[in-house]
Amino acid sequence: MKLKSSLILLVVIGITSCSPRVVGIYNEGVGRNAKSFMVVLPEEEKELSEEQVRLDKKIQQIIENSLTNKGLKNSLLPELYVSYIISVHTASDTQGYDYTNYNRYNYYNYYNNPYTFRTTSHTHKEGVFIIDIRNEDNKLVWQGSREFRLRSKEGIPDVLPEICSEVIVEFDPKH
Repeated sequence: MKLKSSLILLVVIGITSCSPRVVGIYNEGVGRNAKSFMVVLPEEEKELSEEQVRLDKKIQQIIENSLTNKGLKNSLLPELYVSYIISVHTASDTQGYDYTNYNRYNYYNYYNNPYTFRTTSHTHKEGVFIIDIRNEDNKLVWQGSREFRLRSKEGIPDVLPEICSEVIVEFDPKH
């Protein structure tokens, strides 16, 4: 029940936050004193492009380096299983502009010229990067996430390694 309320809190914090920041939750008492880990890659690797495979390997390396620096060992028989999810979608912003010196009391502007107000729409990509760490019994030990928004010249491979570093650094294996 505590885990369920923590996940609901994570969603609420994610929705209401204005600036992108890392949100991490621990499942108290699960996974303490673990000494080994293994990064589990997505199963659909056969369907990925070469660029996506390179990005997965880079993210995996960042996670492995960070956890090794925290005193954990990479193992084939681990106590902790680390996975990540990247969810990206296209969103749009619409803004309205009044191109005249609009005076609402001016008869001409109000009744005769309805085309002075223009709207523009911009599309961009935004998403969330989530890291799950589970124990041998598939119980959630820790989950960290960060929302992101891509600017026009940025690509996902340019941004995700830095975001991954920001998220995984928040995990404390001794928590």
